[in-house]
Amino acid sequence: MKKNPFEKGSQNYMILEALKAKRQLTPIDDNTKEFDYCMRLSARIYDIRKSGINVKAKEVNTYNKKTNKHKRYAKYYL
Repeated sequence: MKKNPFEKGSQNYMILEALKAKRQLTPIDDNTKEFDYCMRLSARIYDIRKSGINVKAKEVNTYNKKTNKHKRYAKYYL
């Protein structure tokens, strides 16, 4: 029997509820206790998209002046 990926309390469920509440999620935001320390947000977004929900992504570029490094990540929203 296949397990329901949107079972209450699962990472997929918590992320989907946050997206439905009009929150925009990034991998940095997602690594918190609220989301059960989800380390792979993109994998959870993939599962949500595979179930037929259209999750949009926006690329965000930042620059750290201290380390002189660029950082690029995705911001997900419905």
